[in-house]
Amino acid sequence: MSTSSYVSESWATLWEALADAQPDQIAVVLGDQEIRWQELDDRAARLATVFASSGVGSGSRVAQLLYNDAAYLESVYALFKLRATPVNVNYRYLVNEVAYILNNSEAEVLVYHASLADRVEGLQALGELALAGAEELRDRRRHEQQARG
Repeated sequence: MSTSSYVSESWATLWEALADAQPDQIAVVLGDQEIRWQELDDRAARLATVFASSGVGSGSRVAQLLYNDAAYLESVYALFKLRATPVNVNYRYLVNEVAYILNNSEAEVLVYHASLADRVEGLQALGELALAGAEELRDRRRHEQQARG
């Protein structure tokens, strides 16, 4: 990939190229956890399938109330694969701050860590948010994998 082609590439395309070129190289280090490019790409692809089955696609906005961990990286990468827009919501925000971001970002879906559930209580009134914890999305991915054989 030449330098001039970067302009037309998406983050997902660039990360996929890295995963193809160096699948066994470390992509991310989180404490003592190391995630290799192929593993990150595989996880993001599976999560992208879950997002797509929930109606997320190009131009969708997905709010993410997640910690700075592997689930966050997988989610961002999955959204980039779908050409959706991640809307990052700081996990330190209080309920009213989270509601403000969600109302003004026009997010269609909210992904949140289960331990942050208290920050999203009552937000169903927004109507357009499908609340899903990161664990629920992982469980759904596992179920889909088992169904395929």
